[in-house]
Amino acid sequence: MKKSTKLILWISILFISVGIKAQNTEPTIQSKLNGTIVDQITNQPVIGASVNIKGTTHGVETDLDGKFYFQTGQKFPYTLQISYIGYLPKEVVVDGSPIVIKLTEQVEKLDEIVVVGYGTSAKKTFTGSTAKIDAKQIANRPAQSFDQLLGGQASGLNIVQPSGSLNNTPVIRIRGINSITSSLYPLIIVDGVTVFTGTAGGAIGNNPLSDINPNDIESIDVLKDASAAAVYGSRAANGVIVITTKKGKKEK
Repeated sequence: MKKSTKLILWISILFISVGIKAQNTEPTIQSKLNGTIVDQITNQPVIGASVNIKGTTHGVETDLDGKFYFQTGQKFPYTLQISYIGYLPKEVVVDGSPIVIKLTEQVEKLDEIVVVGYGTSAKKTFTGSTAKIDAKQIANRPAQSFDQLLGGQASGLNIVQPSGSLNNTPVIRIRGINSITSSLYPLIIVDGVTVFTGTAGGAIGNNPLSDINPNDIESIDVLKDASAAAVYGSRAANGVIVITTKKGKKEK
């Protein structure tokens, strides 16, 4: 009887100590953070930017408004790492307050020639906002048409395929949505000729861009702002994509 009494006593003490320890355990911290990623110059939202908590595996992407949201067990303050193609990566220390983070566009290859409506210009002397896509960036990649390959190749250029239907026009956006009622598609020029204005955008089996052979493309210039696309008038309100095809060259 004495042994059984001692055993019961020890078990009781063990359960009491475990209960006290559980009560003293700190609760899991659920820190919340709201933020927005925008372009430093235009203040337009950066869609699809990668936002990660440094030193962890926690990461999200910005939505169509450039917004992101975290709810984790991380204690404030902690460091966010932000990256997006065409922009310089950035690290920001946050303390829980709503934050707006501005990304700086990555400027390189200043010796490039930019194709604009009235001719060509050197990248280093051109003041408009443009991006150049070399044919090598989209070469040897399977797709129904070349326009489906442009997504992620230039900052501010977003391509969404609305369905898997053959020859279906993709949704193309340059620097977000600029209108509620009118067309949101950019003007597309091939060798100086307008081939697409977006009036038939989204129609199944009605994609004029599918007639362009990706192997025939030499370069693609994306004109983003008003100064770069001014020569095209109101049709360029949503930006311009200028496509230059390959031509025969005289050997020297």
